[in-house]
Amino acid sequence: MRMQKEMARIDDFYRLTVRDPLFAAEGLDLDNAALALDTLGEVTDEIERIYREYRFGNRLFLLRYPLTETLYPMAFLRCFLESERCRRKFVSLPTHENAEALLRSYTNTADSLAKAVREYRSAHRAALRLDHLDEDAKTSYYVGAAPVTARALFESIEQLARNADALREEVGRRKRVFLGEEKGGDAEARTDPIVYTENLPPLSSDLLSLKELYERKIFRFDVEEAYGPIAYQLLSLDSRPVFHPFFVYLGKSRRGFFRNRGFRLLLADTYFFVDLAADFHIDKETLFGPLIKEGIPYWFQPATNLYFMRDVSYYADLATIADLKRRTFLDRAAVLSQKSSLLDLLWWDGATAADMHRTHAKLFSRKKALPSFLHLFAVRSHAGLYYLPFNRSVWRLPEKLSLPGTQATSAYLPWDKVRHKTSPEQLERIFDGMRIRKEAWRSELEK
Repeated sequence: MRMQKEMARIDDFYRLTVRDPLFAAEGLDLDNAALALDTLGEVTDEIERIYREYRFGNRLFLLRYPLTETLYPMAFLRCFLESERCRRKFVSLPTHENAEALLRSYTNTADSLAKAVREYRSAHRAALRLDHLDEDAKTSYYVGAAPVTARALFESIEQLARNADALREEVGRRKRVFLGEEKGGDAEARTDPIVYTENLPPLSSDLLSLKELYERKIFRFDVEEAYGPIAYQLLSLDSRPVFHPFFVYLGKSRRGFFRNRGFRLLLADTYFFVDLAADFHIDKETLFGPLIKEGIPYWFQPATNLYFMRDVSYYADLATIADLKRRTFLDRAAVLSQKSSLLDLLWWDGATAADMHRTHAKLFSRKKALPSFLHLFAVRSHAGLYYLPFNRSVWRLPEKLSLPGTQATSAYLPWDKVRHKTSPEQLERIFDGMRIRKEAWRSELEK
């Protein structure tokens, strides 16, 4: 009888774990994801060193708020991967021992997330104090013409904190189910639908030419698989729902030691350009000096750079759409609920972006113009990626994480404002701008 009761408890816990798992990532390559996190950690350590050596106040700040604990929730993400390993083991072999291991991983992951959010919030407040700012301080993001302030950052962090509390409560419930004190119930995993279509008109000849330029000049990437066009609603960029054509690419990076498989997005109807003859509120000479010297009139700004929009959940959505096309054997319902089957590639993109930021930080430090910690947290922490708000096994609140704001201000000119001012030859040079600047910066940093 005792054995039967225990088997019934494990069976109830098993059914709940299969129907509505916590901290799950169906289809994810866990080893590649761990390697991406290790690389991100190495790059972040180097960025921290640059900030630490910049001024004395930064040393004290970073002693209390190391970037691998505050800029990115590294401990939480590693616990998340371990929890998914335990989930897979328990689902394949639902024993008492494996159930206990899964529950321990739930507890560790939930506690790690709660701690990460606390440190993230505290670091933001300390960053304001360090530079004598308040919550009305502006960031580089805007909603329409209105700047996103530090207050909006804290509002998003409060949502993260409420979600962490909800997860800890749910972990407690899972323990009670395992002990037979509560029934697992019949709840199914939540899913946020992805609104998209593949029925859309062909791109114009202009947009096709820009797409070809982008693929040839901007990608440092050997494309192995391509999907699209996928018409997807990019709500962060538009005041009303509009379908935009996207292309999704999987392949191998060519960036130095980043010889990893990667993921790239191309937004095929939206291209931004910065007029290098215009006035700037930032150090134009440091940012764009090599281009100005070469007589290049515009800087091309990809709208899909991780820092361009605060809400980067579209990355996970589009990766999920592509992965369900290429790996039809995956559990479709689980992948759609968790949107994490290609999370390793997204994290490699994050590591690549951090490596680019490391170069920026080195140069700005040398120019005595290193941005503030508030700017660092606002623009480079990517809460919409690293706190996994798109994954319904992690995000338990009914409402979505609110991350309003883009950098698409009046300084960024759309293609329609530029097309009649540039020749094909100039456009080639404009799209060469990233390479030209990178080579110039590398030469300067080697002096």
